[in-house]
Amino acid sequence: MIRQFNDARSTDYSELITPLNQLIARRRKNAADMLVPELAKLRRQFDYIRQLDFFDCPRANDVAMLFERAAELPTKSTKGKKAAILALRRFAAKTWLTRPQPEIDRVGSA
Repeated sequence: MIRQFNDARSTDYSELITPLNQLIARRRKNAADMLVPELAKLRRQFDYIRQLDFFDCPRANDVAMLFERAAELPTKSTKGKKAAILALRRFAAKTWLTRPQPEIDRVGSA
């Protein structure tokens, strides 16, 4: 039953992947601010599906990463601005916390 439910939600999430990839491609080309309402509409659809997704379908993570990628792209208002330079002194001689087996991570598997 859970598999069937996840298959149904996977189909719903898959319907968002194509428009999101197209939006990301258009936004990379011209960094248009007019694409923000379209991104908001897709986000509302995603949030609606998430409300129905009681068993946390794995496809939701893929779509969430696409939303993060779309949000990180520059818009016309942010294009041309320089990124802040971080001071090395703030990060040197600090204790860093890592997970015991990072190779299991999605980042480690890439």
